[in-house]
Formats: sequence, C-alpha cells, structure tokens
Amino acid sequence: MSHFVFGRAYYDFNYGLVHGRGHGGTAMYLSKNLKSSSFSNCDGSIIGLRVFLKKSELCLDDVYLPYCSRANADECLAYLGKLRQLCEELQCPNVCFVGHFNAGATNAFGGLLENFCIENDFIISDYALLSQDTFTYISDVHNTTS
Repeated sequence: MSHFVFGRAYYDFNYGLVHGRGHGGTAMYLSKNLKSSSFSNCDGSIIGLRVFLKKSELCLDDVYLPYCSRANADECLAYLGKLRQLCEELQCPNVCFVGHFNAGATNAFGGLLENFCIENDFIISDYALLSQDTFTYISDVHNTTS
C-alpha cells in the first residue's frame, strides 16, 4: 500500500451503527512517500500533518468546527483560540487550515472567522480566489446554496 489514512470521529462506535448523516470528524489521505508527522487535538475536531519538504515545512490542518448558533458561540470562539494556539505551538512557516468551518459570510461565526484570518495573516481562499456567486454547499431539502 502506497498511501496512509488517519482521522478522528466524534462517534462512539461501541454503541452500534450510526444511522443517518453524522456530524463531525476529520480525515487525511496521504502518500507514504511524504516525510511527515501527524497530530490532533483531544476531541478530534482538528487533525494535522506536518510535511517536511526539502527546504521548508508545510502544516496542513483539517478542521471540523461546531455549527454557528447562539448556543455554540462560546464553543466557536474557543476553537478559534485553539487554532491560534496551534499556530504558535507548531512554529511552522507555512500553515494551511482546510475542512468544515461551519461559517459563512452571512452568519456571525463567519465574521469571527474573517477577523481571525486578518489578525493571523491568513486568507479565506473561497473569498480571495473564487467569484462571489460561487457556492460550496447545495441543500436539496431547502433548495438553497451557500
């Protein structure tokens, strides 16, 4: 096998089958030829891969953040704090966060995420590289996009 997969899930599979569409969890699929090391936080919402390149390093961090709602506001802020702390701890010159942020330009968490990116010198590639009418999610139930 030339590839390796690692991931974390919120599910406790000891309780049997998971029915319906679950939430949460992260995973990465990578070539075994890469010189790398993996890491994760204790709840599985953030996993990462530090890739050692010839002259530098790249840290890829896969993120699953809680859904934006008033009830989750403190939790969302706590995760942004975890991301900032992770950047400081990694001391990696090149960091890329990918995954499911559960944030959009029109919700409160989207604004918090934008501020986080500005303060930490990141870009949101959906905004910076794609046209404004681009969407990444289609809801068949509600016939909407976001």
